[in-house]
Amino acid sequence: PAHRNSVLALYDFQDVRAMARMGLRRPQYRPAGSGEGVEVLGHRDTGALMALYQHYPDNFFDPAQLDTGLYCGVRDDAGELISAAGVHVMSERYDVAAIGNIVTHLDHRGRGLATRCVRHLLDRLTPKVSHLALNVQPDNGAAVACYSKFGFTERFQFLEGWGVAR
Repeated sequence: PAHRNSVLALYDFQDVRAMARMGLRRPQYRPAGSGEGVEVLGHRDTGALMALYQHYPDNFFDPAQLDTGLYCGVRDDAGELISAAGVHVMSERYDVAAIGNIVTHLDHRGRGLATRCVRHLLDRLTPKVSHLALNVQPDNGAAVACYSKFGFTERFQFLEGWGVAR
């Protein structure tokens, strides 16, 4: 926000929204909930992930992210993927990971499925990296509460949107 006027002099923006960066350091990690019923997802699950992400139009999923082995999900009794979480980037060299694409199908929200996926993901990441980050809309109370359970705290807010050079 402090740089908004300078950037607006150079770009026209659409769909600007407030976002919050949340961070977690390994010593502050508090395992919450259970990772029960969560499975590792791979390329065989690309179609199921794409179908699930239709409910999350602002996702940044690319099937190549499955190469990390750090995508996971929960299926319903019929075998449909109903919740998922993954990483945008992970670097052991730089000791950091950014998690994201965390979504639960609209018909299955409020049952702790995202918490289970995040727990599974963090249990796999915290032995590898000390610093974790994610972006979330600050008015998404359910998501902020989920991440806060694990020890994530808001580090700063920023604006996100699509810009076109003037």
